[in-house]
Amino acid sequence: MEDFIYDRNKKLKPEKDRRGFQSSLTIDFKSGYNDAVGTKDSLNLKKYLETVNEIYTIRIDSNLFKSDFIISTNAKDRMGFETYLNIKNLDEGKHILTITGPTKENKLDSESKTIEKVLVNIPFWYFPENISSSNTQNNRIAADSILTN
Repeated sequence: MEDFIYDRNKKLKPEKDRRGFQSSLTIDFKSGYNDAVGTKDSLNLKKYLETVNEIYTIRIDSNLFKSDFIISTNAKDRMGFETYLNIKNLDEGKHILTITGPTKENKLDSESKTIEKVLVNIPFWYFPENISSSNTQNNRIAADSILTN
């Protein structure tokens, strides 16, 4: 992932790239990330995240959603990315979330051509938990009418 970010925005690439095989992939990712954004430089962090948002796209069904990724860590202190998608206007039922981004045509050859590819398809079902207040009010009226008649 770092290579694709550096290819897209050459200014983010550190002078000395310290990524490589170590005992923990998390350490490698954090090291590469810290080198790229500069631990004290919020402008680099902003550029880093802008670049991530440029090279990865999110679609639900065939509709493009604007991503606004942030960097986060999980309970095991593993770094990753999160974003919020407003799905309140989706129809009820099954949908497919698709994330597209760069990958190598031949994953075993780092010199192979970079291509855009679907990285993951995630099926999900959307059913709003709350109905609108106007519907709730109408439902109460109907229920009260039924109980009093």
